[in-house]
Amino acid sequence: MAPIRNALEILQSDDYSQSQKSEAFGRVGRQVSQMTRLVDDLMDVSRITQGKIRIHRKPVNLCEILGTAIETIQPLIDEKQHTLLLEKVTIPIWVDGDLIRLSQIFSNIINNAAKYTPSGGIIEVLITTVGGKVTITVKDNGEGIPTDKLETVFDMYSQVEGGVECSQGGLGIGLTLVKRLTEMHDGSVNVYSDGVGKGTKLEVTFPISNNVSSSPSKSQKVEYIPEAPSEKLNVLIADDNQDAAITMGWILEAKGCQVQVVEDGPSALKAVESFTPDLVMLDIGMPGMNGYDLCAALRKKRALAPAIFVAQTGWGQPSHIQRSKEAGFDHHLVKPLDLSDLEPIVAEARQAKAIRRN
Repeated sequence: MAPIRNALEILQSDDYSQSQKSEAFGRVGRQVSQMTRLVDDLMDVSRITQGKIRIHRKPVNLCEILGTAIETIQPLIDEKQHTLLLEKVTIPIWVDGDLIRLSQIFSNIINNAAKYTPSGGIIEVLITTVGGKVTITVKDNGEGIPTDKLETVFDMYSQVEGGVECSQGGLGIGLTLVKRLTEMHDGSVNVYSDGVGKGTKLEVTFPISNNVSSSPSKSQKVEYIPEAPSEKLNVLIADDNQDAAITMGWILEAKGCQVQVVEDGPSALKAVESFTPDLVMLDIGMPGMNGYDLCAALRKKRALAPAIFVAQTGWGQPSHIQRSKEAGFDHHLVKPLDLSDLEPIVAEARQAKAIRRN
């Protein structure tokens, strides 16, 4: 929170140069990404502890998963000017797993290596296959771990006292999550270090899948549809968090949308009496009339039949996605919204409106 607060002070003052303000914007973005990662990890650990998390396993290419994880962490690697050495594998290595959760395992491990290694460090990612199993090794020349702490690093909230973790915003849950998710994939994870200042090595091992898919695994992203810029899109946002709703409205207005923002279900029902949205974004957790009930009520209005409905919620489990679908939502997005997920939906709504006009 400290760099975000400091950045806001800089942005609100005339005492700083434009370059300093631009850098402040960048720092806010990085810190928000870090906070999002921490909250996601906390929620996932809670779900695992309560037995509520589910994985959807199918044969996936481990090399593609590593590529996705590295792409996620690349900004931090670049910022700290690390050298990343990735062993090239000429043939696919298939494991039976959940694409998203496996990517989460390796992004957490590589993120730790980058975060806890001083600037200009070296990170190596090695892949070995022996006896029907594949082992991915992530080595760094960073801070290392005291040998007497190696047995507890996978414990919840475990941190090395006096270590660099305390200055890097860690909660001590990343490796707990890695271990739990790895075990849910019938795998194992081990950590090695010769002591403080001598680097760290993590090894994750999975069974190799014999049920090889005939087609490559694909990231679960919505295909991008080219925009029709000439179409003015009407957007209704209903969210009791007005800070989030109003700022999202500003972003959509900058993209050529006409936006109305309301804070509850009754206000949304009143708004559509004089405003016909092409895109409806509803918060699920509104007090009084929740997003599910509001979506069902709005769907009954004939004028809104062509509209695209988007659920906004902090919950992304399959049961929540299914409930959104049953309520009439076309899309289910998990907060905080990623613009890369929202932009294809905006483009979809524009294209649908253009088709209706023609």
